[in-house]
Parts: sequence; C-alpha cells; structure tokens
Amino acid sequence: MVTACRIASILFAVLLVAAAQARANDVGEPSAAEAIRVQLALGDVVALPLDVPAHASTEIGLDQAEGAVEAQLTAPARAPIRLRNDAGRSSRIDYVLNAGDQPTRWTLTVSSARPNRPAIVEVMAARPQPTTARLTARAEALQRLAEAEALRRTAGSQETGMAKDDVAIEAAYERALFAAAADGCLQLRIETGRARYHFAQGRYREARQAAEAALALHCDDGLAGEAERAAALRTRGAALGYLGDFAGAIADQTAALALYRRTGDLAYQALLLGNLSANHRALGDTERALSTANEALATAERAGDARRAVFVQESIAAIRLQRGELGPALSAYQLTLDALRTTPYPRVEGMAWNDLGLLYRQTGDRAAARDALERAASIWRDSGDVSGLAEVQLNLADLDLDEGGLDAAWQGYRAALDIDLAQGFRREEAHARIGLGSVAALRGEDAEARGHLEVAAALAESIGASANAVAARLALAELARRHGDHDAAARAAATALDQARRAHDVSGQAQALIVRARLALSVGDLAAAHAAAAPALDLIEDARGAIDPPQLRSRYFATRRDAYDLAIEILMRRHAVQPDAGYAMQAFLVSERARARALQDRLGERRLSLPDTIDLGLLEAERTAELAWRSAAARDEAALAEAQRTLDAVRGQIRAQHPRYAELAHPPRPTPESMLTLLRDAGVVADSWWLAEPHSYRWRITAAGVSATTLPGRTTIERAALRLRERVATAPVAASAAPIERIAADEIAHDAAVDVAARALATLLDLPEAADGALHVTIPDGALAWVPFALLEPDVPRGRVYLPGLSALAGIRAVARGGAPDAVAIVADPVVRADDPRLPQTGAPAIDAPAPLPYARREARALLALADRRASRWIDGFDASRQTLAALSWARYGTVHFATHARLDVARPELSAIVLSAYTADGTPQDGVLRADDLYTLDVPVDLVVLGACDGAVGPIQGAEGPFSLARAFFHAGARRVLASLWAVDDRAGAALMDHFYEGLLRQGLLPPQALERAQRKLRAEPRWAAPYYWAGYVLQGDWR
Repeated sequence: MVTACRIASILFAVLLVAAAQARANDVGEPSAAEAIRVQLALGDVVALPLDVPAHASTEIGLDQAEGAVEAQLTAPARAPIRLRNDAGRSSRIDYVLNAGDQPTRWTLTVSSARPNRPAIVEVMAARPQPTTARLTARAEALQRLAEAEALRRTAGSQETGMAKDDVAIEAAYERALFAAAADGCLQLRIETGRARYHFAQGRYREARQAAEAALALHCDDGLAGEAERAAALRTRGAALGYLGDFAGAIADQTAALALYRRTGDLAYQALLLGNLSANHRALGDTERALSTANEALATAERAGDARRAVFVQESIAAIRLQRGELGPALSAYQLTLDALRTTPYPRVEGMAWNDLGLLYRQTGDRAAARDALERAASIWRDSGDVSGLAEVQLNLADLDLDEGGLDAAWQGYRAALDIDLAQGFRREEAHARIGLGSVAALRGEDAEARGHLEVAAALAESIGASANAVAARLALAELARRHGDHDAAARAAATALDQARRAHDVSGQAQALIVRARLALSVGDLAAAHAAAAPALDLIEDARGAIDPPQLRSRYFATRRDAYDLAIEILMRRHAVQPDAGYAMQAFLVSERARARALQDRLGERRLSLPDTIDLGLLEAERTAELAWRSAAARDEAALAEAQRTLDAVRGQIRAQHPRYAELAHPPRPTPESMLTLLRDAGVVADSWWLAEPHSYRWRITAAGVSATTLPGRTTIERAALRLRERVATAPVAASAAPIERIAADEIAHDAAVDVAARALATLLDLPEAADGALHVTIPDGALAWVPFALLEPDVPRGRVYLPGLSALAGIRAVARGGAPDAVAIVADPVVRADDPRLPQTGAPAIDAPAPLPYARREARALLALADRRASRWIDGFDASRQTLAALSWARYGTVHFATHARLDVARPELSAIVLSAYTADGTPQDGVLRADDLYTLDVPVDLVVLGACDGAVGPIQGAEGPFSLARAFFHAGARRVLASLWAVDDRAGAALMDHFYEGLLRQGLLPPQALERAQRKLRAEPRWAAPYYWAGYVLQGDWR
C-alpha cells in the first residue's frame, strides 16, 4: 500500500520523478547525483517511478542516515528485487538499473526495515549513462549480493528460533564474490553477509573465517565503509565469544564499538555493549561486565530497541547470578521474562530459563531447576541452537550428578563433550570435563578424574572462563586432599579463591574458603581452619540476606548447612583442646545462626509492620497470586509449582520494598549475653542438639553458662530416632477377635519394643541427669524433632517445651498479645464428608474422606464449659469454614482450639492443612482447608494454639530450619506457643488428655508446660491409655512463660 500522507514523502516522489523524466531521453556523461533526504515515520511506504532509456544504466544509492530501510525494485516482466543492508547507520544500499533494448520504468518502494521504528534515508539517482562492461559487471555483482542476502534472511537464525540451513545460500555468496572480483567494498559486504549467515546457523568457526576474509579487504568509502567494517568486526567478535576466545571477542567488539560511535548508530552500540558485557563476565570481570551492561541498557532504551534491552536485562541477571547475588539475579530474570511476553526473543528466552535452572539448583530446588532447564532445551531444540543445547545438556547432567545418577550424568557430559569438540565450544568443553572428572572421582577412578580436571582447569584459565576455572581447581583440591597431598590441595584451593575474588564470585569464594578450612582441619591446624570457615559463613549469610522471595531464601540456606557443620566441628575440636576458652559457646552460637531463620525473618517482618508501608499494587498482586496458588493446588504439580514461584516472587518484592529491609536481611547475630538473658528464669535448662558427621553435639545452656557433649554422627542417631518413632507412633495391637491373653501379650511386646528403642536412643544421646525442679527446653535437630523426649527424660515435673532455635524465642515474645487465657475460640466438627446428615442432600463419601471425630467434639464442649463463655466463640459445622476464619478477630482470644483433622503434605509442606467445612449450608462444595501457606498471611497473636486431633507438629525438614509443620505456621502467624501431636492420635485418648490439660490450665492456673506434663502423667496412669502411643505424642512448642 502506498501512502502519501506526509509532505516529505510527496515532495520526495515529485522531485525524483521530475528528475528522472527530465533525463529520460538524455543519456550523457556520468554526473554526481543530488541526494534527497526522506523521513519515514512508522507505517510510511514511499513508491516512485524511475525511467531508464534503452541501452542505458542508472546507479542508485540509498544512504541510511538513521535506522534501517528496506527497498524493493519492480519492473514489468522482471522479478522483484529486494534490497537491504544490515550494517547500520551510514551504510549504503546500492544497485544498478539496466534497461536493455527497450526503455524500462522501474518502481522503487522504500519503507523502514524495522516496523516499530522510523528511519531516515538519503536517496540518490545518478544520471543515466550508456551501459558499459563495468556497469554490467557491477550490476551482476549487486544482483548476486541481493539474491544471497534475500536467501540468508529467509533461512532465519537460531536467535529468532527459526534457523534453516541451505547450501544454495553459500553458492549464492560465491557467485556474488566472483562477480565483484574488482570491487573491494562490495566484496567486504559479501564476505560479511556470508559470515553473518554462518553465525545465524550456529557455525561459528565458518563465521569467523568469513569475517576474517572480509576484514582483509580494502574499502575506502568514508563512513559507509566504516559501517561495513564494523559489521565484519562485530560478527567475528560474536563468533569468537562462542568459540571461547573472549579476549579476542572483546578486542573486535571494542573496535566495532568505536566505529559505530563514529557513525552514530545507537542500536549497534547497544548490541556491542551487551556482547562486551557478556564477554567480560565470561572472563570473570563482573564489575566491568555490570557497568557495561548498564550502559548497554541505557543505550538500547535511547535507541528504542526493545529486543536489545531485553537481551541486556538477561545479561544483567546472569552477571548477578555469577556473582552469587541470587536475590538480585532472580529479580532481574523476572523482569526479563516479563519483557519477553511483549518482546518475543527465543534465544534470550532460552538463556533466561537456562540460567534460572542454575539459580534454582544453587538454592536446592531441583524440581524447579529441571523444569526450567527442560524449558530452555525445548526452546533451543525448536530453534536448532546447537550451542544452547550443548550448554543445557551440561546443566541437566549436573542435576543428575547432584541426585546421585552417575551413569546418567556421565552420559550427559560425554554427549555434550562430543558436541563441544566438534563445534569448538571451549568453555562448554571445560564444563563437560569438570563433570566427567567429578563422576570419575565419585567412582574412585582418580587417574581419569585428575586427567579431565587438569585439562579443564588449563582450558578454562587459557580462555579466561573464571567460573569453570574455580570449579576445576576446587575439584582438584578435593582430589589431592583425598590422596593426602596437602600442599597440592592448598595450592589449588588458593588459586580458586584468588580467581573467585577477582571475579567477585561470592559463591565461589565461600566454596574455596570451605575447602581451605577442611584442608586445615585435616592436618590439625584448627586456628587456620577457623580463620577460613568464619568468613565463609559471612559470605553465605550475606547472599541469603539478598534473596527476597522467602521460600527461595529458605531453600538456598538449607543447601549451605555443610558450612555450619564444618564451622561447628572446628570450634568443638578447639573446645576439646581448650575447654575453658569459650569455644563451646561459639559453636552453639554458630548453630543458632543457622536455626529457624525463616521463622525469625517472619517475626522480624511482624515487628516492622511490613504491610503498612507497602505499595497497594504489590499487595493486590499478592492477593491475586494467592488466589492463583489456591486454584493451582487442586490441579497438577507443574501448575502448582509455577504458582508457588510467582507467589514467592511477589512476597519477595514486598519484603524488598520495605524501607527497613536491611534489618530483615541482616538481623543482629546471637551473642552469649543475648542467649543467656533468654534463660534467666530460675530453673530453666535448655538442651540444644546438632546432628552432623562425623560427630553430633549437645549443648546444655543455663543462665550460668554452657557445657557441651560430643555424640555419634548424624546417621547413627537418626537411625535410632526413626526406629523409636516407628515403634511409638504405631497403635498397640488389639484385635477384638483375639483372646484376651493374646491382646495383653501383644501390648506388653509393643511397650517393650518402644522401651528398648527409647533406651537405645537415650544412650546414644548421653542424656545428663535431669535437673531437680527444672523446666526443660529442647531444641532438636533433624529426626530428633519427630520423637517425644518425654520417653527419654520422663521425670520433668515442671514440664518441657520445644523450640526451633533459642534465638527465635525473642521474636516470639515480641509479638503483642492481649487475649485472656480463658477467652477461647473453638473450631470443631466441620462438615467434611458427603454423607454428613447435616447436608440437605447426602451422598457417598470420597474414599479418602476423613473419619468422624465424635470424641474431639466432646473434648471441645468440655473446654467451652471451662472457658469464659462471654469472651469465647464456638465455631462448628458449616460455620467452621475458611471464610469464617479469615474474618475472625484472633487477637480477642487467648486460646484457639482446633478439634478437627489435619492433612500433612510431606512433599509440599505449604499444602499441609487444617480440614474445615467442605460444603456451604446449601450443600455447595467449597475449598475446605486452611493451608499452612494461608497461615503465613493471617494475624493470629494468641497465647496458645491447640491442634487437638492431628499430627500438626510434624513436617519435612530443610537444613537447620526444623520441621515445616502446621505448628510452625502458627508461629509465623504470631502464636506464642502451639500444642500439637507428633502423630495422628487416637480420638478418645486425645479427648481424655485434653480434659486433663485444660483442667490444669484453666481451673488450676498452671502454665502450659506444667499443664501438659500433668495431663500426660494422669493419662498414662490409666491402664487403657498407658501405652506411650496414646499420650507421648503431644508436645508443646514455643515460650514456657
């Protein structure tokens, strides 16, 4: 469609047509053409006729003054000719129009080559002149170039996701070169076009060779020639980067950037700055990489180049990731993916998902990592991106290795290495050899491992790939340490640490320091080991503080537990040498730095009143993400994982926006004074456990100080703990059809098995004598959180409480609470089954429908009789719903009692839930659960939460966080303490225990620890409930006051 809506376009057409008509019958000597400047706005298309006399030729030129244009020449009985030059601003499009035996009218159509950006072009048409051999040869060369370039564009590229190889394209460039044998400038354009074709198809060696051929040619054509040379330089530089010659790439790209600054081409300046940033990053110079990337982003935005801007955003994210700044990296990747929704860019999308896979792997979320890497592989497979596929194959092999799949990992590394060697991908070759060396080392094939790792280290260092060099040197250090070659190991670790520091690689520095600490520990140099381990912990905690999304932060921290294990081992060995030097207290403080950090973060957010200062748009985004998450919970696992990541990201943005964020990211560290102050109450004794290999530890802390005991390794203790849990959490055998003697014998055997398992664990834990009249605080670790210490230390009259960490106690106590203890909210007996008679129309219950809890309802009624009825609230039946609890003013109550089922989800603890009414009063199904994740958003500042008929104290354990259970979720919501069970309890026994508990709490005025101890003592005194299964599972978590 021809538009003539703008004066400039009309004037251009009139002037050029007039000039052409005036010369139509005047074939004279060549003369300089007058340039006409044309501005093409968005959507403008200009068409004009050009008349060429018989036996004459006319040279036309289009100088691209701003942006890029696409031209097309058409004439009767001739094929259309498409013309374009991608060398950028100041480059020229040339063509020679030959009329032949008859006068010919050509039509030249010009438009912007980039639909979203305007362009300015200066058009020149020389005076027609008789056709000569020179003009004929030049016309043929330009025609061949136009054909080759049109074919190149139809072949697509890996960058756009539509690469298509075609041997005819190479032949077209060869024909063009042959025809342009005497024209250096034209040959430069042809060789550069061929280089760009090879690059687009992923043939980087051939692209480099063609670009070198182009750069060897002489072309003295002012700014137009400089633009062509810049195109050759940037193409060779990009190819060198893929081939691992990062220094060479930087040299070419710097030279091209200087030329583009002379031509004033902002778009290519942005491209080159982005590529320079990537190559500085590959060399480990992340400071320069980041400053160059920021300059690239600003330049791309000035140029209005959305695709280049999204490329640079991904590059900034990758720099943050390489530096170990996982929180900023994740935010940058989210910005990139958001931008890709409006600016599709397959190569960048593949890069973003690949790097997100690396990030999730570093944070221990292997399922999310594999999902992200598979997305990248799919994108790169569709586009035929060989280099991208080689990289993602290596990253998937790394995941296989993490999961212990040595054969799968070896196959992945081997296949990737074959591709890397064939294509010349040297950085990826180093990665593959590190992987093969790691697999060989795990198989005990040390000679093969050393061979691969030494080649990888030398290769990575020769090309400046710092991340690969650090990984290879650390693997060599571990290999040397295993063989007792301390000097070689120390040298390798020192080299890795130096490389990581120069690259500002936080993760690499921490790993190198940990290796150095292990080396020093292995030769007994405890001071040097301590000096290396301490800054490693600082780096890890700084990285943790920079991660905003809470779940991602927890997963990352859980993967770094080994550093805390090592630091504690070092300090406890120093304690063994110098028992009075305070090392036991230092070791305990290190354990506290690792414990319950997610809970402490949440309590810190409450203290700062986080939502009060947050942008309303973010809060609305959180609500939307929560609804999407609840909806996904009922669908497939992939949808749920994606919804969870989105929700986590929004919560991270909310946290980061808070003006006092630094207090959350870097809370005060525990000190001896702060810990002992928490235990200043008379007669309080705390036992804190840390399970590790080769030794575990117990610290006994009182207001007077700390003592320490060394115990067997984690595996031994956890095996005994799980054996006890298996015995005690199983109901005593009581088959009603069996003779009474058989039932009695089975119960005796069951109790004996529990007793044997409890004694075995108690022996391993080397429990000290119970302190007379002391209240016990138990801070368990690992599987110890799943066993009842009431079986191991039965004589504790003042009772016992459990804490995830002593440091968390300060935050728990800081929450303001005002409800009286006898102001009770009771949630009981919701409508959960389709056969419930309270429904207007009943049906068959689901196979997995929870069983009725008649005794739980009775226990709740008994509690209401003891409570202050005027201040209390009874919530049951249809009213016991999500909607009711979401609107409840929790702060009015001192105690909240749930007499209903719970649902434990070990794989996804955020889906663990309290079961509420699954139906409305008219029988309509509804979401009938209060999930753990819901509790994180509620404000429940109550003194006591009781989960009466469920295993609410159990959940999966990450690192040193403790169980992610429903009980923990209530602490996040503001509860002071939670009474819950370690296993699903008998309904009748639970009701009996609750009667005793509330009688002591509300009638006798006992504190919750004493009330629970009294209730358990009374229950086990009754023969029918004497077995520990019925009473030992209830544990009180939180504050003892």
